[in-house]
Amino acid sequence: MLLKELNEEEAKIYKHIRKKITECIKQNSDDYFDLEEFIGRGVSRVVYSLGDRYVLKYNRRYSAFGSNKTEFDFFNSLYEKGEKISSYFAKPVYISHNEKFMIMEKMETTLSQFCHMNKLNYALVEEVEMKVKNIKREIRDSGLSVNDLHEKNIMLDKNGEIKIVDYASNSLATSSENSDFSDYSTFYSDSSCRTSTEQVIFSFNIFSRY
Repeated sequence: MLLKELNEEEAKIYKHIRKKITECIKQNSDDYFDLEEFIGRGVSRVVYSLGDRYVLKYNRRYSAFGSNKTEFDFFNSLYEKGEKISSYFAKPVYISHNEKFMIMEKMETTLSQFCHMNKLNYALVEEVEMKVKNIKREIRDSGLSVNDLHEKNIMLDKNGEIKIVDYASNSLATSSENSDFSDYSTFYSDSSCRTSTEQVIFSFNIFSRY
């Protein structure tokens, strides 16, 4: 078994993706974007599906921020803030020695997709909106500096639990007492941000698209 967290099929997919990426690097090719398991990409990372339970994040470009190592360490440090706070973030279960590859629990759908699928169920959408607000407030009150928090980085797992999936640029720094943390009543879908002295707060209006 490659990793104790992976079953045989997941381990097989993991090995396949790593092999293909290694071959592409040697050939100076970016064909790894065309792999069947490809889900999406950001500035420095590419995400692949390992099946129903996990995703693989490949750190293709070294950066002081946004790296697998930063995200992995951030999550492990969350336990000091309490188990409830850590439950709001997707859990990484493995990082390779060279920090290029990280395995993280897989989510079911993005927040925006969920709201679109349930756009006629206003009560359910309002319930989710309130949960997101409460999570944002709890994270803020815990002293975490949460950056790059927008609709695509907020997802729901198969049990409907809300999780932040990309938090490599976040900080464990204590928030400033002078920061403006006024309660926003909605979350804006254009992912526009309002910056305070130490933190970035995103608002997302889940009704604005419809």
